Amino acid sequence: MLEKLKKKFTFKIKYLIFYFLTIIILEMFLGFSMLYLSGVFSWKLLSVPLINSFFICIGLIPIIISLSNLITKISSSFIIIFTSFVGLGVNFAGFLVNFISDPLFFFVETFSILLYFLVNLLFIIVIYIMSGGFLVYNQMIIENEKKLADEIVLRKEIEHKMHLSQITPHFLFNALNVITSLLDTPKKAEKAMLDLAALLRFNLELSDNDQIPIKSELDFIEKYLTIQKLRFDQRLDYQISCSINPLIPPMILQPIVENSIKHNLQKTDYLFIDINVIEENNLCTIQVKDSEAILQPSMVGNGIGLKNTKKRIELAGGTFIIEDGGIKITL
Repeated sequence: MLEKLKKKFTFKIKYLIFYFLTIIILEMFLGFSMLYLSGVFSWKLLSVPLINSFFICIGLIPIIISLSNLITKISSSFIIIFTSFVGLGVNFAGFLVNFISDPLFFFVETFSILLYFLVNLLFIIVIYIMSGGFLVYNQMIIENEKKLADEIVLRKEIEHKMHLSQITPHFLFNALNVITSLLDTPKKAEKAMLDLAALLRFNLELSDNDQIPIKSELDFIEKYLTIQKLRFDQRLDYQISCSINPLIPPMILQPIVENSIKHNLQKTDYLFIDINVIEENNLCTIQVKDSEAILQPSMVGNGIGLKNTKKRIELAGGTFIIEDGGIKITL
C-alpha cells in the first residue's frame, strides 16, 4: 500500500508516515484530555483514542487516492462534502468498534463518551479538509511547474527554429554567389547547381529534426565544401575525421566552415580546414580549425552565423569556445 501511495503522490513516504504519527499523537492527546476532564480517565481506556487514530489514518488513504485522481475534475465544495462524509464514517466506525469492545462502559458514561466522539468528529473533519486542501495546493504547484516547464521547452524550440531559419537563407545567399562566380565556366556552374540542389534537399529533410547523426551533418559539410572548391579550386582544401556517430543539432558546422572561408580566403592564397570529431571524457568533441587560426572570442558576435550557432549549441546543453584560433564544441 505504501508503495502504491509513493507512486500517487509527489511528497515522500517518510512525510506521509510523519503525518500519520502526528495525527495519532494529536488524537491520543485529545482522547485523554476529554476523558480526563469528564472524570472517567483510566489507563484501560487507552484503546479508545488509539482505535480512533487508527481509523483516522485508514480513512485518509481513500481520501488521498480519490482526490489525487479527481483533483482537476472536482470543485472545492465537493472536497469539503466528500471529506466530511468520510470523516463521519470513520468516526462511526471507531465508535462501533469501541462499543463492541466494551459496551458496559458506553452505557455507564454515555454523556462523556458522546461528547468525546462529537469533538472527535470535528477534529477528524478538520484534519480531512486540511488534507484535501493540501492536495489541491500541491496539485496547483505541480500544474504551475508543468506549465513553466512546457513554456521553457516551447521557448527553446522556437529559438532553435528561429536560429536555424536565420542560418539557412544566409547560407543560400552565399551559395548562389558562388554559382554566379562560376557562370564563365558552364560545366562548373552546372555541377555546382546540382550539388546545391542536393544540399538544399538534404537541408530540408534535416531541418525539421532537433538532432541528427553527426555523420549526416558531415556529409552536408562535404557537399558544401565541394561547391566552394569549384570556386576556389586549389586555394581551398579540407580534411574531415570522425570515428563516432552521436546525435547533434543540425546545421551547426556549416556556419563555422562558411565563416572560415569568408574571412580567410580574402587575405590568403591557400586555406586548409580541419574538422575532427572525437570522444573525450564520454562527450562528443568537435574541433574545427583552419590553417590561418586567427579566430578570436570577440569575433563571435560580429556576424549572424557564429552567434546563432553558439546560441543553438548552448540551448542544446553544449559548450562553444574559441581555442588556439579554432572552435571547440562539446556536446
